[in-house]
Amino acid sequence: MVKVVREYYTANLQGKSVVNKDLGMTIHFTSIGRCELAYGRALHAKKVAVIKCLEKLPEVAEYNNFGERKESGKQNIIGFLNFKTKVEIDGDN
Repeated sequence: MVKVVREYYTANLQGKSVVNKDLGMTIHFTSIGRCELAYGRALHAKKVAVIKCLEKLPEVAEYNNFGERKESGKQNIIGFLNFKTKVEIDGDN
């Protein structure tokens, strides 16, 4: 499953950008995002199902909160903007 997610992201999302309607800021799909998606936390069936609509999600997601940089994180990262949105797949949220 990891290989499929990485390949889809690289071929269809990496290098693209979308503007979030809530904040008006540009969100970039980077190679770091590919790794986070494929390896971050647990890779499960729901995450794989969402990848096909992933390009649209950052555009319509609403700002939720600011997350502090982890102590082990890169020094050039200030923190993280967290967003939330809902996805419906086959009638299930």
